[in-house]
Amino acid sequence: MASDSLRQILVICGPTATGKTSLAVSLANHLRMEVINADSRQMFAGMEIGTAAPTIEERAAVRHHFVGTKAPFEETTAGMFVREAQAILTSLPANVLPVLVGGAGLYISALCDGLSSEIVPSTDEAKRKAKAIIELQGRDRAWEQLQTIDTVAAEAYTDRNPSRIQRALAYYFTTGKRISDSWQSQPNRAAVDPVRIAISMDRDMLYERINNRCECMMTNGLMEETQALMDAGVNPQTQALQSVGYAHMIDVLNGKRSREEALASMQQESRRYAKRQLTWFRRDHRIVWFEQGPLLVSDVLEFLATRISPQFFR
Repeated sequence: MASDSLRQILVICGPTATGKTSLAVSLANHLRMEVINADSRQMFAGMEIGTAAPTIEERAAVRHHFVGTKAPFEETTAGMFVREAQAILTSLPANVLPVLVGGAGLYISALCDGLSSEIVPSTDEAKRKAKAIIELQGRDRAWEQLQTIDTVAAEAYTDRNPSRIQRALAYYFTTGKRISDSWQSQPNRAAVDPVRIAISMDRDMLYERINNRCECMMTNGLMEETQALMDAGVNPQTQALQSVGYAHMIDVLNGKRSREEALASMQQESRRYAKRQLTWFRRDHRIVWFEQGPLLVSDVLEFLATRISPQFFR
């Protein structure tokens, strides 16, 4: 149980497509809780299909924070997430359990373990240099360059998000140091006591779910959603549209790939992302893993009965 000075929270993490949102909604039938979304892409409005955002029905069943609250042209950072999440934690009644749900390991770690206070602002020259690398070489080559400089940061940015890669490169160009080194300094910690759980499943089953999800996104209008975002003036080079799925649809719309090629590549990148997420979360031995299946909810509730305050149960 949490000490009096710490706010107890539940973390539901794990790879994409394992059923984290579904588990959270099911737990809301038994717990007084609200969800804090820890999927960086689901924060953007107008991107519900490509991010597999919680449905209207799921959001009606339990309140979700940080879903569709940012404009797609905005930039999100772990620091921003922590500041806004801390404000939500402060606002929630004491008998409501905050449940952090998502697969963004960096965001979850930032809130639960703290952010370094030693980040040095990058110079404008360094930012321009890093931005030019992204624009001229593309995010994959830029990520490979980051990997040669800072393997820890490269592993953290598993989605190969160009804004984060750019930020890490700019930090290196400014300081000559790896941005991941600053993560090892004494962090500014949030006043939370996390109970961490994750969902696992057979690798073949997970990959099948990922493949099917990608197909459903295409069928349900991912191409049209991407076109609508660009019609609304969202730059294709923004953080939001350079992510898996949207970048592939942009290639189709620009005639660079067929729909079939885009789907196959999207599925492959999503599977690779899930593999990197598994690597990230498996390293954290504080996480308790539960197998996806018919007993998932009951098993989790039985575990939580010994780990969280009774005041959170209905």
